[in-house]
Amino acid sequence: MRKIFYITLVVASIFFLAACTQPWEQAYNQGVKSFNEGNTEQARSSFLKALEENPQLAEAYLNLGRIDIQLADYASARDNTLKALSLLQEHKKTIRSGSSWTLQAALACNNMASIAFQEALLIKENSTTDNDTHSRAGSTTPMQTESGRSESLDQTLEAAETFIDEAEKWLDQALELDPSNETVLRNRRFIQKWRG
Repeated sequence: MRKIFYITLVVASIFFLAACTQPWEQAYNQGVKSFNEGNTEQARSSFLKALEENPQLAEAYLNLGRIDIQLADYASARDNTLKALSLLQEHKKTIRSGSSWTLQAALACNNMASIAFQEALLIKENSTTDNDTHSRAGSTTPMQTESGRSESLDQTLEAAETFIDEAEKWLDQALELDPSNETVLRNRRFIQKWRG
């Protein structure tokens, strides 16, 4: 009888401890739920609350970066994603069950590639718009190259190519961490085709 009592007590203690979560876990889980439901403002608020409780929570930074990517706030996305990557590499652990820190780091690298690629697209889009505006206005560019393009346009396109190079480097790092990641492999192929 006594043995059954102790076994019951141990089992009850395990269930009690498993049910107890840290305040940052509740906030983080709410953030994930809100993000999946498309409520990015609530998700951001929840991830920030989780970080108040646990400033070393790489996944919260990673998700803040994802929100920033959706909102096209690439400077903030870059900062949050790099912070997540740094924490993952420093602590070499993740809170995601069924995952490893390397898989999460590969996701961060993939997100950094996405940020760099989006920045390149913005540069190219803005340079095309500016070039069309000058052409329609009948303005001439101050310094033409042999190809007939202005030096500033060439510099702009060179800056875009620098971001594309950066994106490829991030994808290479992601593949070093997770060589069989289909999303990263698909993104790598896409950039190679896009460059033509």
